[in-house]
Amino acid sequence: MIYDIACSSVVTKKSLDEFRLLDFTISQYHNVRWYLSVDPYVEEFYKDSEKHNCLQNIDSDEDAKHCGTDATEQSKIKFMHIMKTKAYASDFALSQGEDFVLFLDSDIFFVNPIDEKVLELFTNKSIDAFLCPHATFNHSNEAKVGFFNAGMYCTSSRRFLGAWMDINNKAYENNLYGDQKPLELIYNNFVTVNLPINYDIGFWRMNEQHNHYRFNQLGLGIVDEVFNLSNGKHNARPDNDDTFSIRGSANHVNLLFMGHPAVCFHAHTFKDLGYTNYGAFLVEKVLHCLRESGRPDHKRTLEFMAKMQLGGVC
Repeated sequence: MIYDIACSSVVTKKSLDEFRLLDFTISQYHNVRWYLSVDPYVEEFYKDSEKHNCLQNIDSDEDAKHCGTDATEQSKIKFMHIMKTKAYASDFALSQGEDFVLFLDSDIFFVNPIDEKVLELFTNKSIDAFLCPHATFNHSNEAKVGFFNAGMYCTSSRRFLGAWMDINNKAYENNLYGDQKPLELIYNNFVTVNLPINYDIGFWRMNEQHNHYRFNQLGLGIVDEVFNLSNGKHNARPDNDDTFSIRGSANHVNLLFMGHPAVCFHAHTFKDLGYTNYGAFLVEKVLHCLRESGRPDHKRTLEFMAKMQLGGVC
């Protein structure tokens, strides 16, 4: 079956194009209801959408920056105010009666569906939250920025979100990094589960000498299971089906990371950052793999991105 999922995100004028890519890619695999923390521009953009429930928590994203040579103290504070609304967007979803909510940063995009067993776990109320470790092996850096990446998490607990919001509100004055260090400080008080390494795949997992070997473990590979987009089910590979074949082979090709089907990547694609896009090398390789995979869902993603680059509404 194709699962219905409640998702939340933070979307502003500058991040709207990347969010639209996220929305398009995850919607190829799942039926999504969105709960968004937005600025007036995005609220107006989605005013007629039944799928996008907007909560205006942000005045504007102008001059909001968290790094770069021109980032001032004031611009960093403004950026952090925007990031703090992640928890508000998630709480908005739970307040509307959703069983759980999956938060996704606007610069994430999907290349495979969320595993069925993971979706089933999301409904388990005994688990307060599902988190994504940075998994950099750079312990000194994670001691500063936090053990978890706060760009992807799932929760069914408003108490968990409340505890996170309480520390987030004091983070900057206490010199805590963003919303990530507060997340690390509260998770031990709750029952949490880490998502596997093939979720929330960011450049930070493969951009240093000690972890760059992982970059070479990102690529196309043959698998014996395929996600059938016609009915949303994982099926054993039929011998006579080459729907997802490459170069006419009857074997199914998937984009793999560390030996597992890559579910989603976390990297900027369209946003004008005003500083170096450190994830550009990752995006380049992923797009190359999508072009080579021969899969119709990957082809649609590439076509959508091409229209976006040309300024299309899609």
